Amino acid sequence: MAIFKRDPWILDIYRTYSGESHLYVRGRALEDQPLKHYEQQTLYQTLRNTWRTFKTDEIRNAQVKLTLPNGKFFEVKADHEGYFLFNIATDFNLHDLTDKEGYLLLTVSFIEDNAAFAKAKRQKRIKINKFTGETLVPYSEAAYGVISDIDDTIMHTGVTSFLKLRVAFNTFFKNYDRRLPLKGAASFYQLLHRGASSKDQNPMFYLSNSPWNLYKYLEKFLDFHGFPKGPILLRDFPTPWDRTPKLKRP
Repeated sequence: MAIFKRDPWILDIYRTYSGESHLYVRGRALEDQPLKHYEQQTLYQTLRNTWRTFKTDEIRNAQVKLTLPNGKFFEVKADHEGYFLFNIATDFNLHDLTDKEGYLLLTVSFIEDNAAFAKAKRQKRIKINKFTGETLVPYSEAAYGVISDIDDTIMHTGVTSFLKLRVAFNTFFKNYDRRLPLKGAASFYQLLHRGASSKDQNPMFYLSNSPWNLYKYLEKFLDFHGFPKGPILLRDFPTPWDRTPKLKRP
């Protein structure tokens, strides 16, 4: 969102979950500088990040390619808000490509053979065209999975405050390292993740009514406070004039 120069094209990839033979990856194509969240930010830096978090410039109908470690690739087109979704059945077991925790590392890039990409390249808006992400493929041997809300379950949000004013204050004026988790929540969730043997990899899933714009913020909060890694599932807030059905993932 620079004033006097054009922002680069980037791809935000959200940590999702997939099945053994079903790939599910979503993200968003944007014209923006990558957000940088730091510990002990000044109030100005926090407000600037908050502004950039919600003032997004999407790349409509961007053509996107996802490549797996085995060389297999898939292509999709983003919607009018820049959101893209790979929801694909595979003829091979995705577990063969995961790490020991069940995460599948992947690469997403803009498809280059089209007029829109060529124009962006001429305008020097393509700084890089290789963005990495991951999706969790839970193991069937897991004893259980944990599905947890974030709001006032592991993070103090003030969702029950008058007119939810505390929610707005915490979101706009507090950096992730100043947000408070519920006491003991992180260590308890680590115990659930490791299970009875202390070596299990029980999958963790985090839900929130927050928009996808806050994905990076919430990811930083979970990492900073020591919660076990897991997919973060948020919402796409519709505007009053937008009647397009929103994709939902159970």
